[in-house]
Amino acid sequence: MGLYRLPAIVLRTYPFADTHLIVTLFSPSKGKIRAIAKGARRLQSSLGRIVSPMVYSIFQLAEGKNLDVISQGEIKTTFPKIREDLDRLTHGLYTLELIDRLIEEPESNPSLFFLLHKTLEGLDAGESPQALLRGFESQLFRFLGYPPNLAHCAHCGNEDALIKFSYRLGGVLCKNCQEKDKPAVGITAEILEGLRSCEQSVPGQAPVIAENIAPPIASIHHRFLEEHSGKTLRGFNLLDRVAALP
Repeated sequence: MGLYRLPAIVLRTYPFADTHLIVTLFSPSKGKIRAIAKGARRLQSSLGRIVSPMVYSIFQLAEGKNLDVISQGEIKTTFPKIREDLDRLTHGLYTLELIDRLIEEPESNPSLFFLLHKTLEGLDAGESPQALLRGFESQLFRFLGYPPNLAHCAHCGNEDALIKFSYRLGGVLCKNCQEKDKPAVGITAEILEGLRSCEQSVPGQAPVIAENIAPPIASIHHRFLEEHSGKTLRGFNLLDRVAALP
């Protein structure tokens, strides 16, 4: 079997047989792949910590018939500050879920890996979790191929009086076209400015958005993701439950 080294972030794991783990990795050169960590569920296994979700390591793998086999790894970072705070941990796990659920093909994607890595670094460094993740979502829309139209009306192209956001039409609607999509939600000029700030954000740096518009932007992003991906994402509800804690 051929051996190779792979820098990757662990997205998730699930049990296989009595002592093994199936590990989903996201790497710059191979994208999302699954591999097996044999014996990783044993208490004395050195692989257990290396293949934990949200660990960034340089893995050594052996090519296998169905799944490649993780033989060892060198941890680069576990993003320790994220793990010390429930809010940051929840947002970090949410980024992993988005990549795992929405990225299908095992193909090279260094730019998306960079976005994920820098976002986790930002969370670990103390950036605002809510604002940082809105920037992450906005950048992710572009990678997925359906960035929302925030520059002009998604129906007529008008750049003025943009007062609603249409999930179905994929962007903002002007006053004259607001009835083109009945379920479209109303937005203020401040919310539109916040959405644009998220779109222009730098990976790993939280966009500047006012605290009062963070919840409506989160709601717009979440519904937009589900509308265009066709998938229900469990992380949305978990984020809401953690935010409601006293």
